Amino acid sequence: MIRHGFPQMVERPENPFEPRLGRIRSGGKMGRAKSYLSQVSRSISRAGPSGGRMRYRAKQWVRQTYGRRVIVKASVVRHSVSSVKALREHLRYISRDSAVRSEEQGHLFNEKSGDVEKDVFAENAKTDRHHFRFIVSPEDASEMSDLNPFVRDLVSQMERDLDTPLEWVAAVHDNTEHPHAHIVIRGKRAGGEDLVIPRAYIAHGLRGRAQELVDLELGPQTQLEKDLKMARQVGADHPTDLDRHLKKLMNETGEINLASSGLQYQATHKARLQTLQRLGLAKRVKGSRWQIAEGFDRTLKEIAERKDIIKQIHRSIGDIQGRSVQAESEITTPVTGAVLRKGMRGQGHDQPYMVLDTMDGRAMLVRGPGDDQLNDIRAGMVVSVSPADAKPKPSDKTIHQIASTNSGAYSEDLHRAADPRASKSFVQAHIRRLEALRRKGIVERQSDGRWSIPENYLDRVRDHQIKHRQPQTKIESWVSLEEQIDAPGLTWLDEGVHLRADHRGFGADVHAAKLKRTQHLVQAGVLTNVDAKLTPEIFEALKRQGMDHTGQELAAKLGKSYEPLPKSGQIEGTYSQSVIRPNGKFAVIERGKTFTLAPWRKAMDRARGMEISGTISSRSISWTFGKGRGGRKVREKRVQ
Repeated sequence: MIRHGFPQMVERPENPFEPRLGRIRSGGKMGRAKSYLSQVSRSISRAGPSGGRMRYRAKQWVRQTYGRRVIVKASVVRHSVSSVKALREHLRYISRDSAVRSEEQGHLFNEKSGDVEKDVFAENAKTDRHHFRFIVSPEDASEMSDLNPFVRDLVSQMERDLDTPLEWVAAVHDNTEHPHAHIVIRGKRAGGEDLVIPRAYIAHGLRGRAQELVDLELGPQTQLEKDLKMARQVGADHPTDLDRHLKKLMNETGEINLASSGLQYQATHKARLQTLQRLGLAKRVKGSRWQIAEGFDRTLKEIAERKDIIKQIHRSIGDIQGRSVQAESEITTPVTGAVLRKGMRGQGHDQPYMVLDTMDGRAMLVRGPGDDQLNDIRAGMVVSVSPADAKPKPSDKTIHQIASTNSGAYSEDLHRAADPRASKSFVQAHIRRLEALRRKGIVERQSDGRWSIPENYLDRVRDHQIKHRQPQTKIESWVSLEEQIDAPGLTWLDEGVHLRADHRGFGADVHAAKLKRTQHLVQAGVLTNVDAKLTPEIFEALKRQGMDHTGQELAAKLGKSYEPLPKSGQIEGTYSQSVIRPNGKFAVIERGKTFTLAPWRKAMDRARGMEISGTISSRSISWTFGKGRGGRKVREKRVQ
C-alpha cells in the first residue's frame, strides 16, 4: 500500500539471524534444515537428463559460493571375483610408508581409529556390489595444520547429507607438492542396502562441502592469495584452469583472439600464452591473435607426467652416483637391472611401476607387472623386462585373411564359407574378439551383422597391444648381488648374462661382484684359478650343492629328512611353504617324515596346504593340485 507517495514501512526484527554454534546448515522451509544433497541434486534433476540451465546454475552456484579450490576425483569400482584382492592392493598402495613424511609410518584411519587394519576392511567389503574411491586435494592443503581432522569432518558431513552412517578408511599423502587424502567408502548403507551416491553430489556437492570446510579453517581468500595463485598458473608447465579458459576461446582452427576474452582477463591470458609459446605450444599470429597447437592440453599433461617420473627416479636413486635418468616409462628393447623401488602410481589408477638400475648406467621407470607378481618383487632383486608381446593373435590373422578376400567384411557366414570345418564355438570366439576391439574403436559392426575390417587391421591391433599390454617381467635373481657373492650353489652371477653388460652403473656393479664371486669359487675349490671357466659339469655340481645346502637347512627346522627331486617319474606330497635362496625360489613338498624341493610356480600358492603331485620329464613338470582341507582338484598346465 502506498501512502503519500512513500511505500509503507513494515516492522522487521532488528536482527533476523540467530547465530548457532556447530556446522553450517542450509535453512529450508519453516526454519527446518534441508539437506545440502537434496538442494544440489533436486535443482539439477529438475532440468531433466540433459541438465540444461539448471545444471549450469548449480555448477555456477557451487563455484561462486566457495572461494578456496578443492579438487575431488571420484571413481566407483564394481566388484568381481578378484575385487577383494584388488581392494586390498589399493589399500596397501594408499597406506604405503613412502607416501608420508619420513618420520612417520604409513597407515589407514577412520572416524574412531588412527590405525585401521586394511585386510579387515577389505574382507568386510567382499560381499558389497561396489565401493567408492575419492581423492580430495585442497589447493591450500600445505597451509592446513592437519588433513586427518579435515577428512573426518568431510565424511561426517557426507553421512548427514546421505542420511546414513558410512564405513570408510582414509590415508593422507604428504610426499607431493600438493598434500591430498585418499578415501575409500564401502558400497553399503547402515541398513544393508546398496549405497548410491547421486552424480550431482559427487560432481558438485562434495566439492562444495570440502571447500566449505577449508574456508572455515583458513578463512576467505584474500586478493593477494588470489593474485599469487594466478601467477603460479601463468608460469606452470602443467594443465591449469587458465588453459581450460583458453580452450573455450579457441575457434575450430585453434586460434584465439584476446580481444574476445574481456579486458579484465586479457593480461593474464596473454601471459599464459607466452608461457605456452616458451613450451612450443603456441605462437603469436598478429596483434591479439594467437595460434595454439592441437592437443596442447594433452601435451601439458604428458610434460607433468614426465616430471613426476623424473622425481620418482631421483627419489629412488638417492645417493647412488653415475646414473643417467631416463624419464620414458615405455621400453622398446629388453632391459635388465636391480630393483630400486616398486609401487603404484597414478591418481586413483593404481598403475604398477618399478624403478630399475640398469646394466648400461641408466635409472629408468618401467611399467610393472600385475599385482600377483609385483608382490613377489623386492628391492635389490635382479629382473629383466621385455616389451609387451605385439604379435597378432591367430584369430586376428584369420579375421584379416577372411576380410581381405571379402572387400573388408567379416561375418559368421563368411567365416564358415572360408572354413566349413570351423565349429560354432570357434567362430564365436572370433566374434568375441571383434566385440572387444569394437569397444576400442578398431573395427565397426554394421546394421546387417557384418563387421567392417580396415586394411591396416593387423597394424592397429599391434599398436593397441603395445600400448595396453603389460611388459613381460622375469625375476633373474631373488637376492641381491652382495648375497650372491659367497652363496652356496648356482647363482645368477654364474650364468654369464652379465658379460653383455656395460661397465657403467649397475653393469659396473655386476662386473665387480663377478670378480668377487670368482675369487670365492677359487677359494672353495670349485675353480682352479680366476681365469677358469664354468663348465657344464661345474654348473650341475653347483646346482646340486645349492639344493643340498637348502635341504639341510630346512631339515633342521622341519625335523624331517631331505630327499632330492628325482630326474623323472612322479612326486607327491603336501605343499607347505615356499623358500627363497640365492639359487632361486622353491616349493617345499612334505610327505610323512621326508620332504623335497621343487621349482616354485605362482600357481602353487593356490594349493598351499593341499595335496600336490607332479609328473617329471626331462625339461618340465606337469602339476596336479589335489584335495586338501576345503580344496578341490585343479590341473595345472605344464610348466618349465
